[in-house]
Amino acid sequence: LSTLSWGLILLIEALVLNVMYLPAGLLTDRVGRAGFVSASLLLSLLAVPSFLLVKGFWGALLVRASIATANAFFAPSCSALLADTVPRETRARVMAAIGRGEMHVGTPGGGTGGPGMGFLTTIPVMLASLAGGYLYAANPAWPWYAAMGILAICLLLAWRCVREAGQVHE
Repeated sequence: LSTLSWGLILLIEALVLNVMYLPAGLLTDRVGRAGFVSASLLLSLLAVPSFLLVKGFWGALLVRASIATANAFFAPSCSALLADTVPRETRARVMAAIGRGEMHVGTPGGGTGGPGMGFLTTIPVMLASLAGGYLYAANPAWPWYAAMGILAICLLLAWRCVREAGQVHE
């Protein structure tokens, strides 16, 4: 793909992400947080490895729009779930330590950091970026496989451990 094509794909991805935030937040509040956490991880798990299979502008755009949609639901779901489960008196310290409870998969801005990332997650994200660079140098497909494996682990943990505030684990 040309530089112009990638720029257009990232622009459309950013638009999809921003347009989807409002309905995603509303649905998260009405339907619940835990289900959207799992659904977002599942969509990411399907979209990320498919990036290796697609060819051309439209395939790349479809994958990136899918990732943007997953991120649009993941961000408010995680943030709200974190706010629901952390006691009010310690919430500010927890948010400063781990951020707003969200990470983004392949954001159009080029990273996962920003104001939503807490100080405890900064070093792991830096190490993951470094590892991704080494994996890519060894084989350009390996970072995608690594992301797929990590997303699968996250999805299993979400299915096993994430519940709505007030729900008890079985």
